[in-house]
Amino acid sequence: MPSRYGLTWSPKSKPGSPTVGQSLEDLRCMFSWSPSSPRWRLWIVFLTCLSIVGRSSPAPPESSAADLMDHYSNSLSSILDIHAPLKTRTVNFTRSAPWYTNQHRTMKRSGRVLERAYTTSGLAVHKLACREPQKSYAKALSSASCVPITPQQ
Repeated sequence: MPSRYGLTWSPKSKPGSPTVGQSLEDLRCMFSWSPSSPRWRLWIVFLTCLSIVGRSSPAPPESSAADLMDHYSNSLSSILDIHAPLKTRTVNFTRSAPWYTNQHRTMKRSGRVLERAYTTSGLAVHKLACREPQKSYAKALSSASCVPITPQQ
C-alpha cells in the first residue's frame, strides 16, 4: 500500500497539446489520500492567452459547410496551440481542522468586513464595532478546539 496519495486531474492527451472542447471523457482522474500530510495535491490545467494575431490560411474554394467547419476548427486549435498552450501546475491545498465549521468562517468573514471599515475610516465607532466580533470569534475558536471530536456513527 503506497504511503502517499493525491488527487490528479489530467487530460488523456499529451501535456502541451490542447484539445478544443474537452469533455469529462477527455480527462482522467486519479484519487488518493494521505493521512500523514494535511495537503492535497492537484494538477490544474489552464490556458494563458497571449495576443493572437491571425495567421490562418484562406478557406478552400467551393467547399461544403462541413469542410468549412473543419477548417475553422483546425485553424482555431492551431492558433490556440501557438499562442495559448495548456499549462499544468501542481497546487497544494490544506485541509481545515475538523472543528472549524461554516459558522466560524462566517464569523471571521463578518469580522474582516468590520476590520476593513475601521482601517479605511479610522473612526473610534468602527474600532469598537470591530473588536466585539473579534472577541466572540476568538472565544468560539477556543471553545470549539477544546471539545473532543467523536466519530459519527
